[in-house]
Amino acid sequence: MAKYLVSFFTIWLLTMPFAVNGQVRLLFTQEVDIKYAITDKLQQIYIVTPDDVVIKYDDRGREMGRYTNNYLGELEMVDPTNPINVVLYYPDQQTLVTLDVTMNEIARTNLVSFGFFNIEALCSTNDGNLWILDGMEFKLKKIDRNGRILYRSQNLMILMGEPFKPIKLLERNNQVFALDPTKGIFVFDNMGSFDRRYDIRDVDYFQFFGGNLYYFDRGRPMELSISRFLNREIKLPTEMLDDILYFNIQLERCYIFRQIGFEVWRY
Repeated sequence: MAKYLVSFFTIWLLTMPFAVNGQVRLLFTQEVDIKYAITDKLQQIYIVTPDDVVIKYDDRGREMGRYTNNYLGELEMVDPTNPINVVLYYPDQQTLVTLDVTMNEIARTNLVSFGFFNIEALCSTNDGNLWILDGMEFKLKKIDRNGRILYRSQNLMILMGEPFKPIKLLERNNQVFALDPTKGIFVFDNMGSFDRRYDIRDVDYFQFFGGNLYYFDRGRPMELSISRFLNREIKLPTEMLDDILYFNIQLERCYIFRQIGFEVWRY
């Protein structure tokens, strides 16, 4: 498969109105201290507070449950790829916690017990397995919940010819996306073979929805069409842009997350 760099100096850059005639409608807001936030395909919302309490809200903003763990260290990731089995990752203990729909713990997995001692990033897969970036071997590996390796990449340090330090993995549409803030977003196929790199740098978060990547670039919300290699700015009303930590896109909704709460807008 061809491997290439997609540079946005060669892509037509557009601005896009967020809605027809700029009209958006506020659905609801919620005051809560936020360290991290993410949404799932059911339009449910997961908030991580500065004290690492995970709070789940439904699509109307009603709280559905909470989870906290004071023994595993700092919570780094919430992955609701499968909303029925939400995965939390605690890197200090190299431990995964799986929650059910009511935010009760139903499984706990220590990756060290499988022989993985330095996991730099990981994500859930659509088929219930995991992708991990093994920092000992510098390889992307797909493993099942018993630690068996299903697929693995080449040594990425050798492949890239330079240090490769992804901070986020995400699997969507039979592709794996790996974000290295200094080098861009790298794309691998569903067997771990490197495909391409998008020259998106100096970002620490991205989302995939509807065939597009969404991210923040110097305070501007951006949309990258994977199929058309078209990068464009999402023109939000000015008042929506103040002090944003994250934004998410789901069907006909935009989620704005700030340190002191979130807003959900319909467009």
